[in-house]
Amino acid sequence: MSVHLITGYAGAGHVTSADAGRFNAGICGNSKYVMGTGTQFAYTVESNNEIKIGSGDLVNQGRHISIPQNSTETATLQNGTQNRVRVDAIAIRYSKNTGTGVESASLVVVKGNEVTSGSTPVRPTLQSGNIFNGDVVDDFPLY
Repeated sequence: MSVHLITGYAGAGHVTSADAGRFNAGICGNSKYVMGTGTQFAYTVESNNEIKIGSGDLVNQGRHISIPQNSTETATLQNGTQNRVRVDAIAIRYSKNTGTGVESASLVVVKGNEVTSGSTPVRPTLQSGNIFNGDVVDDFPLY
């Protein structure tokens, strides 16, 4: 089928997440954006191992992902080692199950590599995928 009426009545469900994603990307752009809603994912340090991430909306390559208004998510950091330092990253991960096609998003903490105190730790590598090209994982870095 070369022409597909997306927002018209088709007699059955026919709008896909890819349809909505392309529409969002057409409005917002093809990249990654935090929208001006909620607290825009503002964080609060609760302890050395716990950071609360506030509400907000983002668009990652057309996929709209949200922490609902008046809600928070908790990022849990692993304990460090004495006399060592590291940098962790907090991201929202888009993923797609290749068997079922089900897409999801979750808050993840990507642990960095520890180095000797006094050295400069390297930021951890996040997963970078192109959802439009069929990649099944992509991280949206928050902190």
